[in-house]
Amino acid sequence: MRYVLSVIVIVVCVIYWVNEQAPIDRELVIRRWAKDAPSDEKVYLLQRETTWMNNKPVLGAGQIYKEITEEELRFVDSLLVGFLRKEGLADDDNGKRNILEQYYRQYLCYVEKGETYVLINLYAYNVDRHPSRYIDQIIAPCPSTIVIDPLKGNNKDYMRFLLDMDKRALRFY
Repeated sequence: MRYVLSVIVIVVCVIYWVNEQAPIDRELVIRRWAKDAPSDEKVYLLQRETTWMNNKPVLGAGQIYKEITEEELRFVDSLLVGFLRKEGLADDDNGKRNILEQYYRQYLCYVEKGETYVLINLYAYNVDRHPSRYIDQIIAPCPSTIVIDPLKGNNKDYMRFLLDMDKRALRFY
């Protein structure tokens, strides 16, 4: 019995030692929350060549990119805040905080069949990946050219909307 117990202890020690010697190839994943970021780092006006995370273009045939103005952006934000409150998605402490400060925001304005639309993407956090061997490198999508949505759906942390500017109609996208 002692012999079997000794062999088991030796095998466990050898396995532990071998695992300690093997290089571990893991990546460090860091969430950067919008609520902790400065206001000027939260708004991204998407560019004409913007793609989804699968590299497919956002704008399709018949959709023409349009630069959004500051006035249009303020209008979009006011509609968005009202919509979030109405839908019960606002965590604004009864109007004491700006709801939109809880999110990174991406806006893409385009014209289709003579009507102006704005695609709005809200995300509460962004994910940075650091490969284990190169901890000083960051792998993260560019928020000016890629629509960020790792969860692929609408929930409180990631929401996507489409605004018809002419009809002032906002809906989940």
